[in-house]
Amino acid sequence: PIEDNLGMEALAHYHRALIVGLEAVQNGGTPIAALSGAVPVFDKRLDAPAGLQLTGLDAHGADLFAVFRGYAPETGSIIDVRRFPQIGGIGERLVRLERPLLADNFEGIAVTAINEQTLRLYIISDDNFSRRQKTLLFAFDVSSSSEASRSATAP
Repeated sequence: PIEDNLGMEALAHYHRALIVGLEAVQNGGTPIAALSGAVPVFDKRLDAPAGLQLTGLDAHGADLFAVFRGYAPETGSIIDVRRFPQIGGIGERLVRLERPLLADNFEGIAVTAINEQTLRLYIISDDNFSRRQKTLLFAFDVSSSSEASRSATAP
């Protein structure tokens, strides 16, 4: 069973399949399903960073990119963006936003190639009609090579 508001949150076209991910964390991982029929079977997992939930997916080439988010009123938001060369494993951290940095309700990701060496990651938040949140679009350039990319820089 899936708890309220922890259902299908992320969607990407990956390896010729439509991949959907749950916001819920189960057994330390985020359930992932390749949609091939009317009912998704969540038989795969992405390891979720501790205390964070999946909120966005995109794919580029052979890699799957995921946005994870956490929030607590006393500490604020934490955003973690990771690259997965395959479904499974902990992935490579590309971006981490947390207090005191500006972090908000990031729920979407899009990845595009700038050139052969550089990918641009766009992450977007929404304000949920709240005065405490903002609609933001951030962009980060990262290496297109998963081994070489250890940090991100804002363009």
